[in-house]
This record gives sequence, structure tokens and C-alpha cells, in this order.
Amino acid sequence: MNWFGNGGIMDPKMSLLGGKDPIGWWERAAEKRKETLTSMCDERARMLQDQFNVSMNHVQAISILISTFHHGKNPSVIDQRTFARYAERTAFERPLTSGVAYAVRVLHSEREQFEKQHGWTIKRMDTIEQKPVHKDDYEPENLEPSPIQEEYAPVIFAQDTVSHVVSLDMLSGKID
Repeated sequence: MNWFGNGGIMDPKMSLLGGKDPIGWWERAAEKRKETLTSMCDERARMLQDQFNVSMNHVQAISILISTFHHGKNPSVIDQRTFARYAERTAFERPLTSGVAYAVRVLHSEREQFEKQHGWTIKRMDTIEQKPVHKDDYEPENLEPSPIQEEYAPVIFAQDTVSHVVSLDMLSGKID
């Protein structure tokens, strides 16, 4: 079979694109697309890892801040309002988080004094029916106190976006 190209006869083994192996061209194009996609995925993974590292560094900095100005002082020089303002102003430092909260360890023997000091009862993270507490239906007076256990982890500080979790015991919820 002969094709006419440029007024002459074209070799049937030649492709219209000028190469002798049109199937190889498609394979090379597919391989090039695969390499490009792999490169894009690798770059995105590096970017996410960098954002994760920045977020974790900042969370560690918040922990040091609390250790220094809450646990290291009596009385604490950080309150919920100060923590929330700081967390909001530094949110750009934590690109992979939507909000931060800080829970403290409380032993059962310390619970009564802790609750008096903070003016609230340590609450369950979920209801008895095992439904998680959500911001929209958060009514502190309707939450049950955390059940008796050896230790508790109530949230004492939270960014405004997650402030509904203050007083919730992070150890009282269902294990995922």
C-alpha cells in the first residue's frame, strides 16, 4: 500500500508524524505523562511534609508556651482568652490544622480540686449513647460528667474555632 505525501509516494512503514514507529511514540508520550505526574505527586508530597513539619514545630512551641506560662506559674498567666487570641493570630503557622486545644492530665485524686479551680465539671467527650459532641449541639449543662477513672485529660485551652471542647475529657470517648 502506498500513500501519497508531498506529491510523492510515502513509505507505508512511516507514520504521518514522520517516525517509523507510531506505537512507540504513544508509549513514549504515555511514559512522559507518567513521569510528569510522578514528579507532580512527589512535589506535592514534599510540600505537605514541609507543612506538616511547620505545623508540628508550632504545636510544640504552643506546648512550650503553656509549660512556661501556665504550668510554670502559680497562678497561671495564660487564660482561655489569651490562648485563643494567640492561637488565632498564629494559625497561619499551622497550615494543616483547623484549630488547636490543650488538655491537661488530671489524676482522680486531683479531680475535685481541679474542678473547683476551673469552675466547671470535667465532661464526657461523648454521650452515654456514644454520640460524639458536636459544636452545633453543644450544651455544657446537658453533658454528663466524665465517668470515674484513674486519670482524665480535660481540655483547658482551645482556639475559638474549637472552643466547644473546653472541659471535655479526651480520655472518655470511644476508642477509634
